[in-house]
Amino acid sequence: MRPFITDIVYIEKNKTIQNKWMITG
Repeated sequence: MRPFITDIVYIEKNKTIQNKWMITG
């Protein structure tokens, strides 16, 4: 079982990546 914090960090990273794609793309 993964810690809850890991899921939060993963989601935040995905948001950042999506934002970068929107800015560049």
